[in-house]
Amino acid sequence: MIPAINYAMSALQASGQRFTVHANNVANVNTPGFKSSRALQSTLPGGGTHISSTQRDFSQGALELTGRPTDFAVDGPGFIPLEGNTFTRNGAFSYDANGDLVTADGLLVEMDEVMEFPNPDGLIDVGGSQFALSEFSGETFPSSSSLISGALENSNVDIAKETVGQILAQRNFEFNLVTIKTADEMMGTLLDLFA
Repeated sequence: MIPAINYAMSALQASGQRFTVHANNVANVNTPGFKSSRALQSTLPGGGTHISSTQRDFSQGALELTGRPTDFAVDGPGFIPLEGNTFTRNGAFSYDANGDLVTADGLLVEMDEVMEFPNPDGLIDVGGSQFALSEFSGETFPSSSSLISGALENSNVDIAKETVGQILAQRNFEFNLVTIKTADEMMGTLLDLFA
């Protein structure tokens, strides 16, 4: 009975993590330039399961014209450089008191040119729709992507897919709770029989 409980516990944790990834995607469906993620699950040696990694989908979101001169959309795989050697695709900018173009967090936008990475999956998500270089992303290089003023890139979240993913993760969580409860009850019955 103990292995059954351990397997179900690992699946319970994986379901909770998968649900959290789907919930984060849904929460950011209206965040300009947001890139959805998916949880990758794998089997543990000796049984059970876990979330081995979270993979970001860097596919292009739909472009939407806003008419605001401080909004910028990247059309292509590039990223907009920010101060502090971070990068974003969320082009919802504004001017600060000094007349500088800044993000919602107040970071200076360094729009000399749009940049790309050899391996965007290797970027580090530092929050706020911003990414930083890592040894796995490779060094930046100038992008051939277009920068469109007066437009924003919508998130690439597929709301129907994320809702189904949340429901499946929740059902899997509930199923594993029942499995743990049943195994616990069976163990209690066995202990009562042999006591």
